[in-house]
Amino acid sequence: GFYLDAMNRKAILGVLLALGVPLGCYWILKYNSDNAVNMPRKYLLDTVVTRVEKGKEITDSIWHKTANISLVN
Repeated sequence: GFYLDAMNRKAILGVLLALGVPLGCYWILKYNSDNAVNMPRKYLLDTVVTRVEKGKEITDSIWHKTANISLVN
């Protein structure tokens, strides 16, 4: 009777709430991030060199380097 109907309504409301809150947050963030500025990466990785040393594979990152600069006052 009435008790089961009330429980089913609460269960349906709980499921809708559990699905609605995350989806609502996702849509709000998606809408607000469409006009966001994409920041460039801080470091430019040129290559990754791998070598075997004592039976272990070692990876080494090679970073982009610039020449020395001099400023004029």
